[in-house]
Amino acid sequence: MRPIALFASVIILSAVESAAFAQSSSVDVRLGPAVQARTADLGQAELDGQRLELQHEVEQAIARSHKAPLQVHLVIQDIQPNRPTSRELGLSTSLNAGSFGLGGAAITGEVVLADGSRLPIRYRFFETQLRDEVNFTTWGDADAAFNTLAEDIGAGRPPNDSRSWPPPHRPSAPTGTRLLN
Repeated sequence: MRPIALFASVIILSAVESAAFAQSSSVDVRLGPAVQARTADLGQAELDGQRLELQHEVEQAIARSHKAPLQVHLVIQDIQPNRPTSRELGLSTSLNAGSFGLGGAAITGEVVLADGSRLPIRYRFFETQLRDEVNFTTWGDADAAFNTLAEDIGAGRPPNDSRSWPPPHRPSAPTGTRLLN
């Protein structure tokens, strides 16, 4: 088979698998009340982008899975960027593109399996030590949380953290601990 024909076959097969996934599974992601309350500070486009990013991560993990659930319902309960969003930069003169801090996300929800059973999801990741920080993009730690959650769901083991969580970040909560201002 010629390389171009092989490449085209791979693309067609991927499209067929994606279509089969779309018909068999659905992923719904919403923003929780505490995150919606931060829209004015973080920016609607930024938060919508993160909602879509989580949805995409979960869809991709499920597409690779042999244990694909029928439905996944998720709510982003808390989120914190590592770097200021465009909206935050426009609102505060004390922030600049070099401002940096600890970020992360907290997500709840449920997975609905083919037999109708429901598994709760409760997952939270916020980096706690600057020395351990490896994510230097605006949403690096939140994206790491989304990726881990998606992989766990795709592997058929949705996390259900029963520990108590601190309250979500307040509206007007600054972006992390500023290292460079």
